[in-house]
Amino acid sequence: MRNRYINITIITILTIIIINNFTSVYSISSFKELEDIKKVTETNNIEIQKWKVYIKDTKSNVPLRMVKNELRDIFKKEDGYSWDKEVDEHHYQATGVMEKGNIIEKVIISVLPSNHEYSITYTYQLIVEGSIGNDVLNQLNIPFDFKKNNRFLTVEGVTYEGESNNSISKDLLDLVDGKKVEELNEKGFLSVSGYTSNWETQLKLDEQNIMNIQIGVRKLSDQTSKITIGTPIIITEY
Repeated sequence: MRNRYINITIITILTIIIINNFTSVYSISSFKELEDIKKVTETNNIEIQKWKVYIKDTKSNVPLRMVKNELRDIFKKEDGYSWDKEVDEHHYQATGVMEKGNIIEKVIISVLPSNHEYSITYTYQLIVEGSIGNDVLNQLNIPFDFKKNNRFLTVEGVTYEGESNNSISKDLLDLVDGKKVEELNEKGFLSVSGYTSNWETQLKLDEQNIMNIQIGVRKLSDQTSKITIGTPIIITEY
């Protein structure tokens, strides 16, 4: 009975709060990885078709009072996002989407009960069709504070230079002063994981190796290759 009351309480609080939108928003003032990848693609004549930024943050063991305060700070007057919400007795999720031309911003806020307290997970996704522009980063509406190491970047493009997959991946890795850590080589496709000390983010592969860049090269024709670059890893679904 107590759990049911707690679940009804949080659903009521969140439903009231969701009526409003954001006032306190965060943006990415600088994104060295994105700037470096932009230079790399320009140097290698890669035509950018799409780029994505993913940001995730989780807070655990949050009392109900803090959940209320946390979300009240997020959902305040700010036009733009169109909201959809899913509610059941064990879970609440609010999804906000904002589209402006070739730019899509998406926010997912999930709340789960855990031992009479709650965990809150915030996910932000930016999808931009077209070339990389830092001006986009200054206009983002990220409704939660986030740590630098919770950022993921994926850039997709094509090249018409006719180079081999190995040659393309080596050139890209060299331009960020990176070293190869592991490789997957299949017919027409090459995936290389590497590490560069130029970037702060990193993922542990095993006890000896870390990585913070992944390059995928897929041969589409004799002259055309699809290039995907991710840091610290390529993300297709979040």
